[in-house]
Amino acid sequence: IMSIKEDINKNLWISSYDAGVCKIDDKTCLQYGIKEGLPNNTVWCSLIGADNNLWFGTSDGIVKFSNNQFFPFGEKQGLNAKKVYALNQDNKGNIWIGTKKGLSVLYVKNDSIFNFPEIDGMSRNIRTIFNENKNVVWFCSSDGLFRYDVRSHQAKKFDEKNGLPTNSVMSIQKDKNGVLWIGTGKGLVSYKDGEFKTISLPGNYAANNVNFLSIDKLNNLWIGTNWGLYQLDLAKKDTILSTDFIRYSNLDGLKSLECNQNASFIDSENNLWFGTSLGLMKQTLT
Repeated sequence: IMSIKEDINKNLWISSYDAGVCKIDDKTCLQYGIKEGLPNNTVWCSLIGADNNLWFGTSDGIVKFSNNQFFPFGEKQGLNAKKVYALNQDNKGNIWIGTKKGLSVLYVKNDSIFNFPEIDGMSRNIRTIFNENKNVVWFCSSDGLFRYDVRSHQAKKFDEKNGLPTNSVMSIQKDKNGVLWIGTGKGLVSYKDGEFKTISLPGNYAANNVNFLSIDKLNNLWIGTNWGLYQLDLAKKDTILSTDFIRYSNLDGLKSLECNQNASFIDSENNLWFGTSLGLMKQTLT
């Protein structure tokens, strides 16, 4: 399971590696694949657009699902790569696309794709696109973390030279206190007042391969790793100790300790859904 989203009718849309997309409602599970119009059955990411259309990033471009039909946008339409790892929508309705080879934008109104030239060293494997506000966009990639100013069209790169433990960055979230939380291949990182702080998760080295981050309505940070799922109450205190983390493993019902890249979602009822190498999991929150 690679991505989970909830539409306005509270249907869940589950994207998978090599098995297409599944729509789950109260009674049924309806599957969509190549036969139904998906360009590829491996779906890395998904998005519910402002117009309630669904978008999926696949191993063969992106596709819009509207009125029960798929409308593909791939290399033939100008996209810079086949594999799409991240999707986001700006306040003008444009779809930002993170690919294996960089960044593209689909201007929805005229169905045209613009491929960004390399932004200050960002050239591959964009895994997350996060709108901090209407003027600032963050990109997580295998080349580091990038802060992009929409107004000036300028980007700033953060990597090991600036205090990150590694250039491999998977995910980013912002909590109620304005702190940015960053998931990397070598631990959890907080960013506040221009300073990065790396926080090691308890367990073994696999615990610090952070694959996803989600923050629920109670300000809990959920951390998906290669060593299970971790919970951190962000309201507790400023200094975080290893004992502040709660770890969930096979003993708590996880089918697999390996959580998938950015495969997490908090639904309208504050439940955490997340993808593992052995299927979909749900953590009911209070």
